[in-house]
Amino acid sequence: MPRNETILNVFIASPSDVSDERKILDSVINELNKTWSKSLKLRLEPIKWETDAYPNFGPYSQDVINNQIDDDYDIFIAIFWSKIGTKTPAAQSGTIEEFERAYKNTRAVTI
Repeated sequence: MPRNETILNVFIASPSDVSDERKILDSVINELNKTWSKSLKLRLEPIKWETDAYPNFGPYSQDVINNQIDDDYDIFIAIFWSKIGTKTPAAQSGTIEEFERAYKNTRAVTI
């Protein structure tokens, strides 16, 4: 039987040194969706550059990712450990650039 549920898009940002933690977060999201989505009528949809961006042309690689993922997410999760990532023309790293975009978007919301 069809059911209605709210889908929250979760953007996961991180440098490359936390690939294990990214996999764990995927597992946690999958487990939450399996155990709680029916009763809460809520589903978490992970958004990651690995699955939601594709090769394309742009001024620099992070800009391509930014344009494809856009700002179409409800929750932003950044994972850091020993590095912040590779410098971009716009920020100290791609992950920092993603964080700054997310922060700017939350500041633009008026209540």
